[in-house]
Amino acid sequence: MTKEDIISKIKKCMRLSESGNEHEAALAASRARELMDKYNLSVSSFEEVDDSPGQKGEIDRQAKIPPWKQALFSQLSKLYDTVPYFSRGYGEKKTGGKVVSQQIMMVIGYEKDIELVRYTYTFLARTIEKLVVKERNAEKHRYGSWSRRDSYLFTRSFCSGAVSRIIEKIKEQRDNTLQASVETRDLVICRKDNVKKWVDDNMEFGKTRKITSSNLDSGFYNKGVEAGNNINLNPGVTGSSNSRQEIR
Repeated sequence: MTKEDIISKIKKCMRLSESGNEHEAALAASRARELMDKYNLSVSSFEEVDDSPGQKGEIDRQAKIPPWKQALFSQLSKLYDTVPYFSRGYGEKKTGGKVVSQQIMMVIGYEKDIELVRYTYTFLARTIEKLVVKERNAEKHRYGSWSRRDSYLFTRSFCSGAVSRIIEKIKEQRDNTLQASVETRDLVICRKDNVKKWVDDNMEFGKTRKITSSNLDSGFYNKGVEAGNNINLNPGVTGSSNSRQEIR
């Protein structure tokens, strides 16, 4: 495969990464990042963009972001060579248009790495939210009596378990890719160092936010781990029978 073929394939993935279908967009962004890593290419190799390591991107904002989403965001950001941080701002409430204070999850890094974090986070967060509703309703039906506290405990425990297993799977995939190529590994280390240096030179952070996972039910947590293990992270890349568009 020539360099031109590789660049053409990466550009196709980048176009797909702008799709309105968040599942397809996440897969395409992931495939583009994988190809750039594998062939030691940066975005600036084929696009007229600012490929500085000091780009900033907003990943999510809510009045109160649950701990499992914070953990998903924080760990994904680090796996994809960006630096996560939390900020605060204001936005309109979904109902009533009232302006409320919001937590904001931000990352610093290269533009395409930020896009990869954003697409992957959005896809996984929505997938976990759909799964937890389905499983929580099944538990309610099974037990009959179900308090609001039970519902909260199930949601927090299940989602935390799902995030834990998903991050393990992504890390395994990432480690396998890096072990297969010394050039790829060196490039990733270089990119991480560039982002870290930019942050050290230009940013001042306060106390590091500690994300706790206390008060979890082990049974519900394990159900989440099982669900996370069954989520196919890249069906479009591996060519699964899922009816999503395959990236070739």
